[in-house]
Amino acid sequence: MKQMLGKRIHERQVAAPLGPIIATLHERLLASAVAPEFAEETRRARSGTRWERATATIKLIDLLRMARKLSAAARVFGVAQQCYAVAEEVEDEELSGIATAMHAIEQREKLGEDEYWPLGQGPVDYQRLVKAYDACQDRIFVRTFTDLGAPDLGRMFEADHARFERLSERGRREFFHRDDTFEVVADCLAHYLGEAERAARAQAFTAAVAMMGAAIESLLLLRCLMSPDIARRHVSGKTRRSDILARHLTDLNDACDKAGWLRAIDTPYTTILPSQLVALVRDWRNVLHPGRQARDSPWVLMDQEEYDLAHAVFVATRALLLSPREEKRLRAASSVFDAPDERACADEGDS
Repeated sequence: MKQMLGKRIHERQVAAPLGPIIATLHERLLASAVAPEFAEETRRARSGTRWERATATIKLIDLLRMARKLSAAARVFGVAQQCYAVAEEVEDEELSGIATAMHAIEQREKLGEDEYWPLGQGPVDYQRLVKAYDACQDRIFVRTFTDLGAPDLGRMFEADHARFERLSERGRREFFHRDDTFEVVADCLAHYLGEAERAARAQAFTAAVAMMGAAIESLLLLRCLMSPDIARRHVSGKTRRSDILARHLTDLNDACDKAGWLRAIDTPYTTILPSQLVALVRDWRNVLHPGRQARDSPWVLMDQEEYDLAHAVFVATRALLLSPREEKRLRAASSVFDAPDERACADEGDS
């Protein structure tokens, strides 16, 4: 009896945390199974009204998100495009009245048909109407999000518009800039650095060191992407030479070393070779592999000192690899999201 009772208790302890996981997996499988049917419904809706097309498309987008075929950012962009298209056709008396008043001021000031005041300029009464027009248009957008079945995005648009715009831009790039490899890796670098810094502040040094190692590897990859022909000549390994993205850390380091981009560092006490740097980076990346940790560094934990060393290696590697011109190119590629959204890949936009 005790054994049976103990077994049931154990089964419940195992089943309790699995409940949400099973529900999520079931939801994903179901969404994946019915997605083709919804895609066909979306195709049939193309002959319908703008509202019918938008409704069908948003249903498909939400289904693909549920199946994890789309990211949260891609959903924001896709749904927003449909809502904007519908909102443009909405006839709103308040908006029409404001537009009429703006046109009257343009005529009063003898503004030509194809002439416009730069943003923030023009008569005071006109600027007041511009603000009222924008506010009215935003209310229409929020209402349209709700009417089309995406009230969560309407709330985000209204309460945290900057985050909405960043997610929408990231989603747009997922659709239209998938092959902008250099910019994608530059974005990865910025993300890894941000993750490392946040983890270090929380004293989660294993995560911080692993992310700093990923950032250093990103630097090596970016330098190879800046001069791909030279990198291919020096790359080693069995993988086909043309695929720089498939190279491992050691391959990237060797290519940068042989190309003369990664030089030895002279100190008052010794000379640090590129091969020694990559050994450090490899160790930091390996903290995520429990087997290697148990074999090579049993009982060893990362700490502030190790993170500070990883950060110093990153700074030194960046200075060695990138000339001022190359640094400028990297900064330009990394400035797409001036205020990086720490939750860009989170699901908060789906709730």
